Amino acid sequence: MFSLFFRTEFLVTFLLFALFQGLSVLGTPTSQTAGCFFDNATGIRHSYVGGNLFGDKHAVNSTATVGACCALCQKYAGMGCVFFQFSTQGCYGHPAGCCRLKTADAWKGRGAGDSFTTSGSIQPLPAPPPPVGPGYCRNGTNCGGTNLWTKWGDTSLPNSTYTNPGVMPYPKSSDLIDWEFKSGANPGYGSLPGQNMFKAASADTFYPTWAADNKLYTGFTDGNVCDYATGKCVHANSEPNSPPYTVNHGQACIVGDDPFALNITDVKIYSNYTASPYKDRFPSGMLAYNGTLWYGTYWVPPYKTTPWSTTPSVGPLIDYRYSTDGGDTWVEPRPNPTKPTDNLFGENADQNTTSNQVKFATPHFVDFGQDLEHSPDGKAYIVSHGNDDTHTNSAEAWMLGNAVFMARVTPKVGAFNDRNEWEFYAGGHGANATWVSGDVTRAKPLVEFVNHTGSTTMTYFPAIKKFIISICTTSRYPILDGGHFDMYFLESDSITGPWKYITHMKEFGPQVYFANHVSKFTAKQVNTTSKTLETFLMYSANYDPGYSPDGVNPPNSAYHMNLQQTRFTLSDSFLAKLKHST
Repeated sequence: MFSLFFRTEFLVTFLLFALFQGLSVLGTPTSQTAGCFFDNATGIRHSYVGGNLFGDKHAVNSTATVGACCALCQKYAGMGCVFFQFSTQGCYGHPAGCCRLKTADAWKGRGAGDSFTTSGSIQPLPAPPPPVGPGYCRNGTNCGGTNLWTKWGDTSLPNSTYTNPGVMPYPKSSDLIDWEFKSGANPGYGSLPGQNMFKAASADTFYPTWAADNKLYTGFTDGNVCDYATGKCVHANSEPNSPPYTVNHGQACIVGDDPFALNITDVKIYSNYTASPYKDRFPSGMLAYNGTLWYGTYWVPPYKTTPWSTTPSVGPLIDYRYSTDGGDTWVEPRPNPTKPTDNLFGENADQNTTSNQVKFATPHFVDFGQDLEHSPDGKAYIVSHGNDDTHTNSAEAWMLGNAVFMARVTPKVGAFNDRNEWEFYAGGHGANATWVSGDVTRAKPLVEFVNHTGSTTMTYFPAIKKFIISICTTSRYPILDGGHFDMYFLESDSITGPWKYITHMKEFGPQVYFANHVSKFTAKQVNTTSKTLETFLMYSANYDPGYSPDGVNPPNSAYHMNLQQTRFTLSDSFLAKLKHST
């Protein structure tokens, strides 16, 4: 998702090629022009995720036209280039035309594109797969799996020889003793209905909120999401290339009660704000309550080459824009922030002026069910990974930190963007937990695991009266790119702990990130026969598919809105406790 990675030898080769070839124009895209086969014969433009010729998706080139992009692919055919993708909008530091070169594997990630993108091949296009209908992935064999409940193969804990050394600081749970997924029962949403709708690529950063109207509302970014009703696909982007650094953030409604047959509707873009002064601005989750929607954003400073240094590599929470008409119009408190500390909590991650790191790096709302139904006090809570001043020698990035912090606020328009209305968790568990108002410097870690926190979410499970934290983080500190992310779950009877770990999965996916258990699709009661509680895990995955040479697992994990059927295993003693308490 994030990085700045470029191969010097490729840049030099391309510049020499451009010098001698003059980036010649091959003409207006048609079905075939000088050995170029454009993927728009049906009137729908397509894009490809994965199969990047030079590995990382951020290794891109500038060309003046799609014809020149095709010519570049022809130039590198001997190295395996088969597909190309050209955008007039630029990408990753290329403000003009953006050209990506792709191998034959790119066809697996074919999905609907936007009006700025033209893709194609230097060979005749393969036949597209046949259309599929709703419920296709309910039988996991249709989506690449076995349709069997499956445990992750490597649940080893970090140790001194681990690729990210450390020691799990929390004891093993005796209540929730395992977690597994149903292989292939993982529909991928975001592309157009039809030929490849549950497998094609779309976007990432999906964090749904369950509103009183029974819809899920979510943001998204860095890709295309299609409206099933209108057939229109929109493109969102959080990494602008040049001033004024305007970003385009997506929003959509997820309609339906069957997780295998959902409809994506009301897909829109919001672009009335900029990423200044940090250059990048990303979605950080949505909340629906009492007819109002809130949509948060956070900053990311300009990227440096990984491994990550100890200078700030992720910025603070900016604010929450809000809508009282279902997302048709929004009020944005900070459309053009003026300085690095011009944000909700006043944190600073400006690489030019400070070595500070932030506590609330990528905040996400705690999922209490529909319209905050199970909030312990009627308030909205956020959790976020971050660092504090006790670990200044550790790197911090979008999937990397030392701790998890929590804050809460009364869910009303006047309170959300008033720092003094926020309370920060300041230590203690259950009835002994303490909170401080208005001062983020006094916030204390809710969870602490040095170099082993990252994107964090929390969901309440009323059927078992448990709060469960999901954390995705790097497997190979301090390197993020390359697709190796661990995921682990913590559980507690109280929102403030104490915590115990359920399972730790090494290199899950790989490249699974932004994971969250969706309360709407969680069973209302325990299955006493299988001794499990079923739920669905939503996540993003495989933003650099070239780093998964052995294929993806869980099957159908891809750069789209994954919705994997999962379940927690309960111990006999915990089942007896639940039975006694009802």
